[in-house]
Amino acid sequence: MMKANRKIKDSYYIEQDHYTMEIFYEYYSEEATNYEELEIEKVILNGDTDITDLYYDMIECEAIEEEIINSLDI
Repeated sequence: MMKANRKIKDSYYIEQDHYTMEIFYEYYSEEATNYEELEIEKVILNGDTDITDLYYDMIECEAIEEEIINSLDI
């Protein structure tokens, strides 16, 4: 029996008092090898400002990416 691979392309919202971030991502996993990858494609601040370039420099991205993976219903 072959194990399933999963690919999810979606977005994740983080809402705070003074801002909202929408993080567009693609998640891929292979059950046979326990490999998983989360790729951040775009980060939008307050619905209109693309901050993708600043995301890795200024934001605690590992914690957010872990939060996204934990939120997936898999």
